[in-house]
Amino acid sequence: MKRRFFLTVLLIFALVLVLAGCAKKGESQTVLTRDPGIIEEIEPNDTEETAQLIVAGDTVNGSFSTEDDIDFYRFVLTETGIFTAWTESDIDIYTLDIIFLDDDGAWDDYISGEYINIEDYEGDKKVEAILYPGTYLLELEGYDEGNYVLKTEFEKLD
Repeated sequence: MKRRFFLTVLLIFALVLVLAGCAKKGESQTVLTRDPGIIEEIEPNDTEETAQLIVAGDTVNGSFSTEDDIDFYRFVLTETGIFTAWTESDIDIYTLDIIFLDDDGAWDDYISGEYINIEDYEGDKKVEAILYPGTYLLELEGYDEGNYVLKTEFEKLD
């Protein structure tokens, strides 16, 4: 009787550990299933681990609260296509990068955005790339505090 009880408790404990591990691994692979739309930035999103989950095609109304504020957005693609992201703001954008994540969620590579309108090497940025199914981050950093609009598009390739 004690042995059966012990085995039952052990089995439940093992099941909890397995489910917890699956949930942890699945965090970086979470896919939003809603249609793209206009959304607000949700803080904190200033690290890769706290990146706000978005859908390719979203428009994000965001802001930098300090000069050294960085915002991260995570998105998952299930198909191959052309992904484009760009900013529209009254502040100067320093960084807009697409970061490729490996299967373990670690930073693998990146593509840097280019200035759209250059005025003394300042202005909005745009980045575009053919991306394959996987998990990605957008890293966005400004020179100053202020509001920005981050727009994204995705065109599926056949």
